[in-house]
This record gives sequence, structure tokens and C-alpha cells, in this order.
Amino acid sequence: LQYLSLVSKVCTELANHVGIGDKTLAEFIISIADETDDLSSFQRKLEENGAEFADSFVCSLHAMILRLRPKKAAGSAAGDSGGSKSVGGGRSGDEKSQKFPGLSIPDSKPIELSPPPEPKR
Repeated sequence: LQYLSLVSKVCTELANHVGIGDKTLAEFIISIADETDDLSSFQRKLEENGAEFADSFVCSLHAMILRLRPKKAAGSAAGDSGGSKSVGGGRSGDEKSQKFPGLSIPDSKPIELSPPPEPKR
């Protein structure tokens, strides 16, 4: 969902600045940003592929892509494998407690309610 939002934003920016709001072009620009490490290599790679954008537009595109793209760090891969193990095997205390402190509150005793009043006959 984050990726689709990013593609939509890049399409909008392309339509506003260049007049072409093509989804495939937006995905291509995002893939170039994923392959490069910094702004100068991103701009160089765009120019190699025939994109002649203004420096300010390239800078804003790069910043937006870095800010909005889904995180695909090593933590997400470890989270996937750890999540499948902890489903059947109980709690993995510290990590989940830090991520979701509101859900790690211990259960309390159930509150006993008085029985409902009997209807009058």
C-alpha cells in the first residue's frame, strides 16, 4: 500500500512538472532511486536514461522517494521469520513488548457483574 501511494505521488509530480503522469515511468524512476545511493548518482542515472529534469525537481523527487518508500531493511526479513516462529510458540517478550507496549499489559481479573434483575410478572 505504501508503494502504491509512492507511485501515485511520483505520477502527480511528473504530471505537474513535465506533463506526463505515467505509472510505468514513475515506477522506473523509483527503481532508479532504489539502485542509487545518493542524489548525485540518482541524477546521473536519470540523465543516462534520457531524463532531462531540472536540478530542483530531481532533488525533490529523490527526497520524496526516500521519505515515502516502504522500508525493506534487514529488520523486516528477521521480523517475518521471527513472526512465524512466535505464532505457535508463545510470546517473544522483549521485542513485542517494546513494539506494542499497550498490548503487553498483563491480563487482569474479570470484573464480576451482578445478575440482571428478574422481570416482574
